[in-house]
Amino acid sequence: MTEKPVALLLAGGKSTRFWPLSEKNTYTYLGKNLVERHIETLKRLGFRDLIVVSSDKVFDWLVSNSERFSDFNINYVKQKEGINGMAGAVLSAVENYRTHFNGRSLYILNCNDIYDDVVHENMMEKFENRADVDVFVAGYEIKKYLPLGYFIFESGKIVGIKEKPGEDKMPSNLANLVAHLFRNPEKFLLKIEKIAKDKSNKDDIYEVALDLLFKEQGAEVVAYNGRWEILKYPWHVLSVMDYFLSEIRNTLIDPSAEVSDKAIISDKVIIAEGVKIMEGAKIVGPCYIGKNTVIGNNTMVRDSMVGENCVIGFGSEVTRSYLGDEIWLHTNYIGDSILEENISLGSGAVTGNLRLDEQSIFVTVKEEKINSNRNKLGMIVGTDVRFGVNSAIMPGVKIGSGSFVGPGVILAKDLPENKICLVKQEHLIKDNKNKIIKRKH
Repeated sequence: MTEKPVALLLAGGKSTRFWPLSEKNTYTYLGKNLVERHIETLKRLGFRDLIVVSSDKVFDWLVSNSERFSDFNINYVKQKEGINGMAGAVLSAVENYRTHFNGRSLYILNCNDIYDDVVHENMMEKFENRADVDVFVAGYEIKKYLPLGYFIFESGKIVGIKEKPGEDKMPSNLANLVAHLFRNPEKFLLKIEKIAKDKSNKDDIYEVALDLLFKEQGAEVVAYNGRWEILKYPWHVLSVMDYFLSEIRNTLIDPSAEVSDKAIISDKVIIAEGVKIMEGAKIVGPCYIGKNTVIGNNTMVRDSMVGENCVIGFGSEVTRSYLGDEIWLHTNYIGDSILEENISLGSGAVTGNLRLDEQSIFVTVKEEKINSNRNKLGMIVGTDVRFGVNSAIMPGVKIGSGSFVGPGVILAKDLPENKICLVKQEHLIKDNKNKIIKRKH
């Protein structure tokens, strides 16, 4: 059997487009983060050597959980400053690769891409049966145009890649999915190093190097038409959540969970250990309820993920939303929203998730208005945030970590970190000349 390649998992970067949320690769879905999921998948498929290029947060998580992967050869590398984009991540790993695995085939993966295992299975099948081909790349079959890189073909072989060509200028319907397998990776690594000397501030060095390699020697595409989610912008958390919720096959309730016989649980739901579900609560799957969370009386949770140690208090509704750990609600509506961690909402605080004209919701990202391509999108909230009673957050508004939204505020624009937003009121107080007649019964 052909030796499995060394896997290079790119899990670094600064996640600047992800604000106000933090490191996207450590976001947890069904109790596991993306780094953990990629490692488990590679182990299951027979890989034994892995390099992970990490941000500080991912690195710390890997170190603290190293015993769990003791039977898997993982090298942790922190991403270096100075080179942008995927090229910066790859160059951060080059020394480690050449020292420990020089000459081995290399399989480059992006941690914040989510797709079915069949991608890896088909790539390995081609790799083992086509010894005459040096480079294999996964191609996603596009049904509707997306701003991605598209492969250029001649005589059935890839000879180039065109980034974001526009709907009318697509060279093919196969987009570049970052699952790139190099039988002899040194040619590609040298190209990245050479281009980076002249374009260190560019974020497309990796793609330029790949395009040059294709022009020189071609490559074979391995087509994939399953589901593919990319975690790039904060609202993509909801798409990735939907992907993993769709993977729930059966209702699983931990034996330690306490579920009232007057609660209703329908469809496919995972309820973790220590959860308490009170009478009158209704959970409509697919849903995930994390450890030690309380679902209070007369509440509704549907099509959502709720993290650990949360309280979904009396009379609250959570729908199509991602709630991290330590979220406290009481008589609230949370729709199509993302709440990161340690967030509390006063009674009556609600999210708006639908424009009056029901059109797509635009979100400001790095001073640019981006179409979320969602007509339902609520608020996106960082860590350690508080909401006063009867506050209302308009669709697509982002709130930075450490900020407070005061009582009665109607917030229609983003709130930076560590700010407090209060509403000014003027009260007119005068004598009341109205007399109330006591009713006769």
